[in-house]
Amino acid sequence: MTKSAIASLLLLTATTFAVHAADAPAPVVWEITHEKVMALDPDQSSAFRDKDKQLLHNFPNKDLRAFENVYARISVTTGFTGAHLLIKEDRSLNAFAAHTNTGVPIVVFTSGMYETIHGDPDAIAAVMGHEFGHQVLHHRGYAGTTEAINLATQLLDAVIAKGKGNEAVKKAETVAGGLVVTGVLRSFDRDQEREADEFGIKNMIRAGFNPEGAVRLWQMPQMQGGGWLSTHPSSSERLDNVRKFAVQYASLAPAAPPPGPDTSKPTNPFAERIAKLGADIRAHCAREDLQPYYKKTACVSKDISFDQFADTSKATDEEKEAIQKVRSEMAEFNKRMASALREYGATKGASIAALLDKFDQQEEDLMLNLYTQKITWGDYNKRRKDMQREYDAQANAIKAAK
Repeated sequence: MTKSAIASLLLLTATTFAVHAADAPAPVVWEITHEKVMALDPDQSSAFRDKDKQLLHNFPNKDLRAFENVYARISVTTGFTGAHLLIKEDRSLNAFAAHTNTGVPIVVFTSGMYETIHGDPDAIAAVMGHEFGHQVLHHRGYAGTTEAINLATQLLDAVIAKGKGNEAVKKAETVAGGLVVTGVLRSFDRDQEREADEFGIKNMIRAGFNPEGAVRLWQMPQMQGGGWLSTHPSSSERLDNVRKFAVQYASLAPAAPPPGPDTSKPTNPFAERIAKLGADIRAHCAREDLQPYYKKTACVSKDISFDQFADTSKATDEEKEAIQKVRSEMAEFNKRMASALREYGATKGASIAALLDKFDQQEEDLMLNLYTQKITWGDYNKRRKDMQREYDAQANAIKAAK
């Protein structure tokens, strides 16, 4: 077996849906994850195949890495985090974001859309930013209907079932019979489209992308006859708005754009995961909707100021909303760190991961006391810094043990 073929098996688990028409092709969906794309040789391509091993696409691995990297960056600035990133075999030009019936977010690009813009990370960011805007801004379009929620649920159920044995797959295929993505994006009104455009441009800039990618997307000739832009009408007014938003939010661009995906051959998977985690945390701390929290404390506990230690105020309603978001996302960051330690850190790594789990629970208790106004911001900051010192001391002791 060739190196490229092995890489393809590492990345791609094709999930086939049953269809009602006997002569209809069976749709296929693939999940793209950071761990899988980083294990691929960037100089090779991955074969996307159906259940019968028929070749459908050969996508360059470096572009798959870039695709996942776009999501990783813009998900943090938009707040649409923790999603399953899927490519569905469908030659139409479409994409959408939605939640399953249990609230799990997913992002779906048809293979037609991915093929059209996979070499343009800025255009991908424009699509994702716009679609995440509809979700984050709670627009009541098609993506919020029962039909779309069921579609999202069944797509994800089928992907998960693929790893659980034949019976689970058959059940998922039966439930998902006949589903298509085309038509998911529709019925947002003019004001919602404008809001999603503004949200997308603002957040792609904050994530370090060039808003000209949105202009290129709206101007692509192949987008004008159907698919994504047929439900998102293109017009000179819209292009004018995009350019206006680009100027309006230009100051939000990071001083130096975040680095692109690493295209070198993978050498240290643990370092890769920790570096990505660090970048995600920094982007999290810069988020506008979390500033009511980060104006009262610091992203890193060592940076807490004397004024913050002396703060006698208690959490306001606005600060409470931010506290809830921060707690949820920091818990996820801690899980990612613990997972990496357990996977790559051997016995000591597992011990440090257990320690991290313990301190994560203490952090949750501390933030609950802040949220319920049992303590002041100053009390919170002092205890937060003390907890970090305690964690560092105990983790260093584990590392030093023979």
